[in-house]
Amino acid sequence: MSSSTATMYVFSQVALAIAIYHRKKSEQRKKDLEAEASVMSEEPTAAHHVVTETELAYIAGNNSIRTLVVLSHGLKKDDGSDLIDIKNEEPWKSIPRIEIKPTLHMLKAEIKRRHRAFGLPKSEPRPAAWRSSKISKWLYDHPIENEADLDFLKQTIANCRQQISREARVRRQLERDVPPPAVVTTDGGESVPSVITTAGNVESTLENIAVLLGNFVKEDRERRLEEIKEDRERRLENRERRLEEIKEDRERRLEDRKRRLEDRESRLEDIKEDRKRRLEDRKRRLEDIKEDRKRRLEEIKEDRERRLEERMDAISAEKRKVRRLLIESRQAGNDELHECYKQELNELDSNERRIQEILETL
Repeated sequence: MSSSTATMYVFSQVALAIAIYHRKKSEQRKKDLEAEASVMSEEPTAAHHVVTETELAYIAGNNSIRTLVVLSHGLKKDDGSDLIDIKNEEPWKSIPRIEIKPTLHMLKAEIKRRHRAFGLPKSEPRPAAWRSSKISKWLYDHPIENEADLDFLKQTIANCRQQISREARVRRQLERDVPPPAVVTTDGGESVPSVITTAGNVESTLENIAVLLGNFVKEDRERRLEEIKEDRERRLENRERRLEEIKEDRERRLEDRKRRLEDRESRLEDIKEDRKRRLEDRKRRLEDIKEDRKRRLEEIKEDRERRLEERMDAISAEKRKVRRLLIESRQAGNDELHECYKQELNELDSNERRIQEILETL
């Protein structure tokens, strides 16, 4: 028998095992449904169940263990330890980290859910750019306190613990029950592994192989889905962080622009005040110049009037002297000298009139 024939032989054995296993499971499920329907028809209607906010969140998270860990984050037992300790407590620490450890995206969503669902008094938190330490601190500072939600969480955790323990026992039992592969010698003298060994354990062997293959396919699919989900959540977190950084940068630039505008307005006000002050100083200097000029003009006018008055006094004194000489020359009978003094007196009168006119114009 060639290697390809041996491979086809093994796969045919596996396919036969899977078909038998699924047929038995289908028959068993049909019997279970019929039994459940008969029991439900006989039992009275159960009381109305009130769905809490925490139960809705658990259902929205596909009833996963990670969702249960997120919801119980911050809750303590009576001895002060965490309600679910995934690092130090069984059966949680035996579960692969990728299946039980919540992501930062899930914890951030839980922060917003608790604030919205339980009406916390403070303003709504914005954990998009928070670090893991700050996220954990907020959840520990704001645990779920509603009695109905706590009862649901504790009951769900107990059920989940029992289910995990039961699955672990079944897995260990299957590992013990699966015998080592037998070897079949073909006509050509080649040895190939045989799935079916003896007639006594054919059925159990096929069921065990089908379960192991189904678990392997399921775990591989779940792992790939978790990796895809982790990658998607990581990209969403990076996108939210970039959006927060862009928003903060935009706010910072707006603040800088606002500050620059305020500085510009302040400088314009200073320039305006300085210009107003310089105009006031110029106006005051012009007033001083005007006052000084007016004062000097008054001084010049007063000085001119004083000199004209001195001239008038001198002319008056000269006129009195010429009149006396005119009288003496007439008494002496000197007509020529008399005419000369008379002419000089007329010139003095003329000068006095001009000075008087000038004084009147001032």
